[in-house]
Amino acid sequence: MSNEIDRPWNRNAAVSFAFGALAGFVIWFASVRLTGHREPWDDDSGFYFWYLLGAGVLSGIVVPRYFWACPLGIYVGQAVAMLTLLQFGSLAPLGLLVALPIMSAVSLVGWCVGAVIHWLTAKVHSRFSQASE
Repeated sequence: MSNEIDRPWNRNAAVSFAFGALAGFVIWFASVRLTGHREPWDDDSGFYFWYLLGAGVLSGIVVPRYFWACPLGIYVGQAVAMLTLLQFGSLAPLGLLVALPIMSAVSLVGWCVGAVIHWLTAKVHSRFSQASE
């Protein structure tokens, strides 16, 4: 059993998921506190959207595999924040089933951007390494 935990793919997926869960929790909590809205997607400032996108980009740069792990973690982190820390209204179940998955998909787009950035920087780095030899 410990061999499965030591595999790099499990560690990388777990790191991406944990980062996403922590980021989702913090983004939800900070969005609600800064905007004053119960649901952060109700705010027009874009804070919530841009931070979800940024968390996805950062995850894609650091862990450019396991595209599902960070958005899933962001969903879980936001759901935990929504259910444990804050008061929520009668539309909370709808938010959990519809709005949170859609907004977590924003982080998937960010992850794709981050993975492309990772891939491009790896390509540039390999070219400079080959040129210096």
